[in-house]
Amino acid sequence: MIKSLSSYYINIPFLSPLTSDVAIKYTLLIWVWNGIKFAPPTTPTYSRTKKNIDSSVDTDEINIARLVNDFIDFTPQLGAGTGVYDGNNQRWVKTAVIYNTGNPIDTNVVQSQTTVLMLRGYGYGQKGLNPQPPANRILLQGTEFKVQRNGFFNLPIIIDMTLLERVELLEAEQIATALITAVFVPDGAMIAWNKTAETIPTGWAEVTDFRGKTLVGKDTSGFFGTLGANVGSSDAVVVAHTHTVGIDTYPNVGDTVGLYDQATAGNLTNFTTDSTGVSGTNKNVQASRIVYFIEYIG
Repeated sequence: MIKSLSSYYINIPFLSPLTSDVAIKYTLLIWVWNGIKFAPPTTPTYSRTKKNIDSSVDTDEINIARLVNDFIDFTPQLGAGTGVYDGNNQRWVKTAVIYNTGNPIDTNVVQSQTTVLMLRGYGYGQKGLNPQPPANRILLQGTEFKVQRNGFFNLPIIIDMTLLERVELLEAEQIATALITAVFVPDGAMIAWNKTAETIPTGWAEVTDFRGKTLVGKDTSGFFGTLGANVGSSDAVVVAHTHTVGIDTYPNVGDTVGLYDQATAGNLTNFTTDSTGVSGTNKNVQASRIVYFIEYIG
C-alpha cells in the first residue's frame, strides 16, 4: 500500500529477471487510475528510462510517492445515509519494468508487474518502508470519533473483490498465460541464442537435434515435404553426368579399329585425366552464423 505523503520505494534490479542479463537501460512504467483493480489504462501515466552507465548488477531504488500523490484530490464522500460507498479518495498504482539488455528475449517484455492501493496519508517510522494495509483493513487509526449530529463520517475500509471480480481477474491472468504459452509453447517455438550455453535463461534449453543444421520451411510434398526430416548434406558432390571425348584412331593389329599404342604396338585399354580442384567436404554450405537453437521448456 502506498501512503503518498511518505516515501514509497520500487526496487529495480539491473539484472533482467527473465534472462539474468545486465541491463543497458531500463524503463519504469507507472499507471494510476480509479476503478477496478485489474482494469488499468492502456497507456502508462508515467514512464522513466534510466541508463546503466556503470554496467551495475546492483538494485536501483526509486521513490514514486511524489509522482503519484497529485492524483488524489481528497474530497469527503456524501451519501443519503449509512452505507458502503465507492471510495474516490484512493487510487490504484501499477508498476512494471521493461529491460533493454541487447538480448532479443527481453525486447519489449513487460516484467515485474505489481498493483497496489494508494491513499493520501503518512507512513509511520515503526512500520518500516512501504507499509502494508492493516489486518483489519480499516484505513484509519483509532476506534472512537466525534461526528456532528447531522454530519457524515467517512470510515475508509478495503472491501474484498466480489466473486465475479475474482473470476474476471483469474480469466485475465489465464489469458495472459495462454498468450505466452501460444508464442513459446514447450517443444514448439525456437529462437536463436547468440551467447554461450552457460547463459541460456532458466526455463529454456538447447535443442540438440538442430546442431549443425539450418531451417527450411515445410513444403506440401517432395524433398522438403516431411516435417522433422533431416535432409541435405554439407559435403559437395559431383552430379552424375557423361563426357563426350574426341579421339584419333589408327589401324590396329587384326580386323578392329581403336586406339593404338605405337610404343608397345598394342591396344590402349585404359586412359585417365589429371585430378584438379579441392576436397568437397563441408563445401556445400551457405554463408552462416553459428548460434544455439533454444526452446522454452516451462
